[in-house]
Amino acid sequence: MPRLILLFVVFVSLLACSKDSIYSHSISIPDEIWKESNNLEFSWKINDTITRYDLLLNICFTDKIPNQNIYVKAISKNPEAKTSEQLISLELLDPSGVPYGSCDLGSCKVSIILASNIYFPMEGEYSLAISPFSRIDSFPGIKNVILNIEKTSVIKSKKTKSAK
Repeated sequence: MPRLILLFVVFVSLLACSKDSIYSHSISIPDEIWKESNNLEFSWKINDTITRYDLLLNICFTDKIPNQNIYVKAISKNPEAKTSEQLISLELLDPSGVPYGSCDLGSCKVSIILASNIYFPMEGEYSLAISPFSRIDSFPGIKNVILNIEKTSVIKSKKTKSAK
């Protein structure tokens, strides 16, 4: 009986510490080879412009992946169809070849923070497209890519007018 109580307390504690996810979408990579032509597209709707969010990209890959990192082109689009493009290095292995994140039975998962403590300035549909951007046209060993958007505990502050 004490084991059951301990298990229950651990379970409730984990729930209490978990973040509030507003979006999570996983895209499987065909044949576990992420090709430059395989554009991963995520889209979500925002109704709350006050809350701050973290955008996390979870990469699931084999522990035999040949690349330390993958450069990707990320194109984001806001509800007014304004786009922004940037290059990002997705770090999968440390310099000695040990995978970042956690591995189990030949499968690894690393969580990469794309943006932290941000807010979306307007309500509506947002999107993010990610594709490899390198001289190499394919990256073997990538199983799937998951975009998670989580609420943070910080609320955007309103600007106050200064007294004159």
